[in-house]
Amino acid sequence: MIGAGGTGVVLRGHRTGSVLAGAVTCLILAAVIIVLTPRPVTQIAVPVNYQGDLVKFTRAAPYPVLAPRGLPASWQPVSSRLTVVPGGAVSWHLGFVTPSGQVASLEESSERPAQFILRMTNNGNLLPPLLSGGTWWGRRWRPDKNQRSMYRSAPGAFTIVVTGTAGWPELTVLAGSLGPRP
Repeated sequence: MIGAGGTGVVLRGHRTGSVLAGAVTCLILAAVIIVLTPRPVTQIAVPVNYQGDLVKFTRAAPYPVLAPRGLPASWQPVSSRLTVVPGGAVSWHLGFVTPSGQVASLEESSERPAQFILRMTNNGNLLPPLLSGGTWWGRRWRPDKNQRSMYRSAPGAFTIVVTGTAGWPELTVLAGSLGPRP
């Protein structure tokens, strides 16, 4: 029955509508708060076994490949990727988490040296070369990406880039561990 002035039903409907609108508003606000609340980002490095890629790379490369030997156990291999282009370049990526928790990777390819070096170093700024283990390494530094890179090539054979967010001492350790694989 409608109350005096005919407002009973309207008020009841209005109250139900405003309660519903309030509940929906609360749900939307809660969803926005949940979405906008920052969460800590944790990256868990999962060690990988790269020996299978190394064996395939050794078979596919048109030169004796170089690979790490004798790195301490604190160097965790976390990624390995082999790329073989039929009739073209052969490339291998091997990524590590270093003892300091930074990233260092070995990039090795039969691709044209200039192109490969520029791509793997993100066209970083040239620095003076470094003598490490009796071998001269070119160096590049990309400050906006915190990327340091050491590189060398053997004409007509391979190009090696050791790169990452690791400091020069750790990159030098990785570079110094490289030796030929049969």
